[in-house]
Amino acid sequence: MTIFNKAAIPVIMTHGFPFSNINPDQADIDSTYRKVTFIASAFGECQTPEELDKFKYYNFLRSYPDTSEYADFWETYHNKEVYPIIGTKESWLSRIDNLEQDYFVVEIYSHTAFAICPFKKIAGNYFDKIVSGEIKLLVSMALHGYHDTPDRFYQDIIIKYGIDPKNVTLHQESRDMMEALEIASYKYKLPKFNVTWALEMEQKQQQDILEAMALRLNPEEDSYPPVLDNLYQFTVPKEDWRISRHSNWPGLECETLAHKKYEKKFLSFNGTHRIGRSLLVSLLAVAKLLDKGYVSYNSHATDEQKNGEENYWMLVNTFHFNEDLVSLLKQHYSLLRSIGSIYLDDISAGDKTQVSSNGIDTTRYYTDTYFSVITETSFPFFKVCDVEETEMGRILSEKTFKAIGMKHPFIIVSNPHTLELLQEIGYKTFHPLIDETYDKVTDPVIRMMMIVNETKKLCELEGDELTHFLTEAKKICDYNYNVLLNKANFHYPLTE
Repeated sequence: MTIFNKAAIPVIMTHGFPFSNINPDQADIDSTYRKVTFIASAFGECQTPEELDKFKYYNFLRSYPDTSEYADFWETYHNKEVYPIIGTKESWLSRIDNLEQDYFVVEIYSHTAFAICPFKKIAGNYFDKIVSGEIKLLVSMALHGYHDTPDRFYQDIIIKYGIDPKNVTLHQESRDMMEALEIASYKYKLPKFNVTWALEMEQKQQQDILEAMALRLNPEEDSYPPVLDNLYQFTVPKEDWRISRHSNWPGLECETLAHKKYEKKFLSFNGTHRIGRSLLVSLLAVAKLLDKGYVSYNSHATDEQKNGEENYWMLVNTFHFNEDLVSLLKQHYSLLRSIGSIYLDDISAGDKTQVSSNGIDTTRYYTDTYFSVITETSFPFFKVCDVEETEMGRILSEKTFKAIGMKHPFIIVSNPHTLELLQEIGYKTFHPLIDETYDKVTDPVIRMMMIVNETKKLCELEGDELTHFLTEAKKICDYNYNVLLNKANFHYPLTE
């Protein structure tokens, strides 16, 4: 079986209308951002770069010819961009290509993708075969897991075009998507479509490390380490042109958890502005812990003084249900209103989850600290205030797998029971070295308070206590690193 459109996989980038407007009118749809690009590859069918270029462009033009009824859609939005595939993405797609189905694959980044970009136009010449069931539809929501997605799928694909739900599969990153699917299925009185928990970021982290390992090997050696069997799912690394030359994973050479004096205790990258990150940084400041770690923070503004004020009131108004937190914030009003973006060296306050970005190596932030406070993508506050933002469940993103790849112990700021996900897929966490009781607490304020308290406790380790932590945490980190490199399965079906 195969991905029918492997030579031209649409990628839909949209910024959707508010989730509360579940039935937008055309004006709402037309006013939203959209862009469609393509991932192009022939996977293992071509043996040279020249063959690959010839194959992908020929198949792209055949799939979406300028003479088709969809040509105006591509031209209107300037969507003739075709990107060559890199090794890590090729490896991910090759796993789908080996499934026991024939699929049309499309990648989306928002639950509103098919409301803004009609699926019939996205499907092009494959549309009739998808409707008839000859080809099944697989939608990959890479890096995200918005819980409004099932409702929109029923509206924008299944009901609108009469597609059988059993022929639709959604790959997404939320472990908790099933409740949303059950509700949408009940609402529209239709069978459930297929949903898979797909950990693309875990697999990408594995491939980045394996690529770096392969690039350092002598090509004349008789054998490769067995772990490299996982590189691109081939028994030996492919020819050099298949390996990403920009692979810069530094974890092969650095030593974390060394027994030494640590001027800084922890690392916390907080790039994209989210309320959970603002709450964490504020409470770290109140606890006088910011100077104990390497902390980046995007205050989400150009006017830092003004934004500190805005973020202060956002926290007070959002978490008004907890009188103790509001009282604490008000006691430290002057301090909190002064907090703007925090930079590490000359790195911007943008997304700091990458170990190396724009040639700036951040390895030392891992080697010169002995634990991370990871602020994951999701932090549940949406049910305690009136916000136009879709729910997300527990997600394990590149932020967590970067720490595993760097052999760095961690606390995770996210939804409750997120650590259980790591245990579910084979990793160990750090209890009792790190008190992980916080992971079981559903109240977001109490959970964050416990995280800050645990951060403070770890920062105060010294002498024999610190030696014990470094020794025992390293055992867990080494175990997790080996689990990551030897992983073969990254897809977990949630539906029967």
